[in-house]
Amino acid sequence: KTLNEVFAKRDVALVVAMASDKEHEGVIRGLAQTEACRAVIFTAVHIAGAAARSAPVEELRSIGVEAVRSRGGAAPDLVKGAASMEEAICLARSCVGEEG
Repeated sequence: KTLNEVFAKRDVALVVAMASDKEHEGVIRGLAQTEACRAVIFTAVHIAGAAARSAPVEELRSIGVEAVRSRGGAAPDLVKGAASMEEAICLARSCVGEEG
């Protein structure tokens, strides 16, 4: 099933962290097409125990802004960066509520 099918009747905030060696643009563009998506929050996490392997938040956020704009969304309102996973989850909840 696609994200659109799974979350057809809910507002969703996506929390995204990626390894630096992954294909960021394609993944983020795909996520941005999720119709239920009300926000995308990018953050960094340790990957295989090392922060150095995590893609920089601002780099991911920049790609996210362009992806949301390309679908006609208001990127500054939908795309945010967070310094930690905890902050990202708080931001996500503030965008769509506890059940999102």
